[in-house]
Amino acid sequence: MMISLAGFLQRKSLIDAAFRLLQVGIVSHILLFPLGQALREISSVMAIIGVLLYYTGNYKSSNLARFNYKYLFFAFYCILIFKALSSINIQVSIKALDHLSYDSLLLFFPALEFVKNKRHLDILILAIVVLCLYLGLDALFQFFLDRDFFFQNPKVGNGRMLTATRDDPLLGNLVAIFLPVTFSLFGFFPAAWSKFKSFIMYALLTFPAYFFLIFSFRRTGYIAFGTALFVYFLIKRQFLKSAIFLAAFCSLFIVGPPRFLLEKVLQSGRWELWKTALLVWKENMFLGTGLDTFKSAQILYDKEIFFRGDIYKAYPHSLFVSLLVDTGLIGFTAFIMFFVLSVMFLFRSLGQIKSTDPVYSQKILTFAISMLAFLIVSLGALNLYSPFMMASPMILLGAAVGSCLCYSSEKKSKNHHTETHLLSN
Repeated sequence: MMISLAGFLQRKSLIDAAFRLLQVGIVSHILLFPLGQALREISSVMAIIGVLLYYTGNYKSSNLARFNYKYLFFAFYCILIFKALSSINIQVSIKALDHLSYDSLLLFFPALEFVKNKRHLDILILAIVVLCLYLGLDALFQFFLDRDFFFQNPKVGNGRMLTATRDDPLLGNLVAIFLPVTFSLFGFFPAAWSKFKSFIMYALLTFPAYFFLIFSFRRTGYIAFGTALFVYFLIKRQFLKSAIFLAAFCSLFIVGPPRFLLEKVLQSGRWELWKTALLVWKENMFLGTGLDTFKSAQILYDKEIFFRGDIYKAYPHSLFVSLLVDTGLIGFTAFIMFFVLSVMFLFRSLGQIKSTDPVYSQKILTFAISMLAFLIVSLGALNLYSPFMMASPMILLGAAVGSCLCYSSEKKSKNHHTETHLLSN
C-alpha cells in the first residue's frame, strides 16, 4: 500500500512538473520569440518536452484526448512528412519539414494543454499584452531615433516602415493577429470603473502596439485587423460601430495613402505571383511538388515570373497557395478541414460558455477573432515555412481550443457531482 501510494505521488509530481515546464515554455515563447532564434528554439523545446512528458503520464485526462479533430491534424502532418520524402527537391523539403516541427506547428499541442483553469488563460493574455507593449515601445523608439532598441534595426521602405526587432516590417502582420486578444483587458479592469476609465487604461497599454501596426504599413495587417474588429463588433451586436468602422476602413482604399489605394492593390505583383503558382499547381494537382519547392517547381516546369527584381520567387506569399502547390489538394484540404472545424468548435463552445460565464467567454472570443486575423494574413502575406510567423498563431489556436475543452470538462464534472449528490440523498 505504501509502495503504491509512493508511486502515485511520484507519478503526480512528474505530471505536475511536465505541466509547469510546458507552461513556462509557451509563456517564454510568447514573450521572447521576437528577440532571436536561440530564445525561440529554447522555449519551444521546453514546451515540446513538457507536453510529451505530460502525455506520457496523463494522456487520458488531457485536452488532446477530448479533442475530436486531433486526427485531422495528425493526418495533415503525415502528409507533410510524405511530401518531404516525395519531392522534386528532397534536400529542400527535409529542411522545410524541420521548420514545421517543434518550433512551429507542433506548438499547438503544449498550447492545447496550457489552460486548466481560468487563471491560466489570464496568464497567456497578459503575456500577449506585454509582448504587444514592448514591441510597440520598440517601434516608437525606432520611429523617433531611426533605430530599434534591441538590434539597432533601421526603418525600411525609404525610412517609412517600422520593423521593431526584425529587419523587415512583417512583424506588423503578427501584431495584427495579437491585437484582438488585447480586447480581453477590459475583463481585468475593476467592475466599478466607468467605460471611459477602462478605455483610457486600455489605450495607454495598447497604444504603442497600434502605433506599430499603423506605421509598419502592412496592407495585409490592416485588412486582417480591420476584418477582425468588424466581425467583433458584429458579434457584440454593436451595429452602429460596425457601420462606422466599415465606412472608415473602406475609405482607406479610396482616399488613403497611395500604397493602400484600390488601384495600387490591384496592380500588386502578388496577383501575377499567384497566377504563376496556380500554373505550377496544375502540373501536380493532387499531391503537389514537395515541401518548399515553389522555386524549384518554377524552374522545372519553366514557369518564370518577374516579381520585385527576381525571376523566381522562393515562396508564393500565401500560406494557402503554398499548401496547394507543395502538398496538392490532399494536404490543402486536410489543413483547411482542421482549421475550419477547430474554429467552428470555438464558436459553438462560446455559445454554451456565454450563458454561464460571459467574462470567460469574452476572453476566448478574442482568441477566436485573432484566428480570423490569422486567416487574412495567411491569405496574403505568410510564409508557411517560417517558424517565426507560424508558431504564434498555432499557440493562440491551441490555447483557445484547450480553454473550451477544459471548461466543458469542468462543467461535466460538476454536473456528475451534483447528480451523485442528489442520488445519495
